Amino acid sequence: MTQPPSWGPQPGPQHPTDPYGTPSGPPANGPAPQSGPYGPPPAAPMYGGAHAPYGPYAPQAPQGTNGFAIAGFVLGLIGGCLLGLIFSIIGLVQIKKRGGSGRGLAIAGLCLSIAWIVAVAGVGVWAIATEADRDTNGSVVHRGDLTADDIRVGDCIKQPDPPKGTESVQISSVQAVPCSEPHDLEAYAESALIYTSYPGDTEVTAAAERACTDRFTAFVGTDMADSDLAVQYFHPTRRSWALGDHDVTCLVGEPSGRTTLTTLRGAAR
Repeated sequence: MTQPPSWGPQPGPQHPTDPYGTPSGPPANGPAPQSGPYGPPPAAPMYGGAHAPYGPYAPQAPQGTNGFAIAGFVLGLIGGCLLGLIFSIIGLVQIKKRGGSGRGLAIAGLCLSIAWIVAVAGVGVWAIATEADRDTNGSVVHRGDLTADDIRVGDCIKQPDPPKGTESVQISSVQAVPCSEPHDLEAYAESALIYTSYPGDTEVTAAAERACTDRFTAFVGTDMADSDLAVQYFHPTRRSWALGDHDVTCLVGEPSGRTTLTTLRGAAR
């Protein structure tokens, strides 16, 4: 007789089967890379590695001498005291902020400019202190210096450098005194020379002599030809003419260089 097939388990080892195939598990070392149209994902960044160096430090190029320091020093040398002072200070400030050389030049320019300012101020104070004083009527009441252009009719002065013979002497300033004090000369007239340009030394001298002769009588009270008094005059030079000096100043005094203690106005001699 035949025996029908057994429906139970078959002898020997048995393994269950999956009709859909054997599933694939994850790889032993981590998740499997996903495949797709965009390629694999980017790798995770590394956080513990050393960074690339930035390269060697490049030192700045040395700066040259500060221009304001140079300008301040030069102006301090030539007497540009105000600009020299300003430029020197600017140079010191810039050198402190930006670096560069020239600090010594700026300090030297500062010192020179200050020295010029002190000198100019000193000269100004000296000029004021030594200037002749006038009263409300314009008469000199305290002795002092006057420029040749500031001499007025009636001013009494000390003889500047007496001329030698007929030689002319250039005068820039004189010492004025009250006419009650010993003096050598007194200004008795002023006259403007009417020329379009400097006419030359000879013509200026001749014009000054004519002007002083014509005005002598009105001040002294007698004709010059009959007087025993001495006459001098200040006239412009070519250089002073170019600076605007076109006037002649006529002066009268005692003969032989004697001094007098009074005015010669109306002396009639």
